[in-house]
Amino acid sequence: LGSTMWYTGQGGQKNKHQVEDQEWVRDNMGLKRNAQTGTPVRVFRGSRDSAGETQYTYEGLYAVKDARRVKSKDGPLICQFLLDGLPNGHSVASTKVEFRSMSKKSGAYQP
Repeated sequence: LGSTMWYTGQGGQKNKHQVEDQEWVRDNMGLKRNAQTGTPVRVFRGSRDSAGETQYTYEGLYAVKDARRVKSKDGPLICQFLLDGLPNGHSVASTKVEFRSMSKKSGAYQP
């Protein structure tokens, strides 16, 4: 990821298609408020490893420079946010973040 990126908000998807407009609620409203107040956000990026486990990488602190609703490629409106990496916002000892979770099948703890 570069220091500036567009993030698409949450909501309105079904089977990887945008079927409903995204609204200014929940996380979308929170990010819009961050844009209005200048409060930075911490960005984590999730990806799957070869075993199918989700891995999270800390990308750093970002300023939300713009919040808008635009038409998606599928038609309904989506919320988009322009995120701009802050200087020195990437200074963590390790960018690898490990989360532990419960197994959905057995309910057993998985380190």
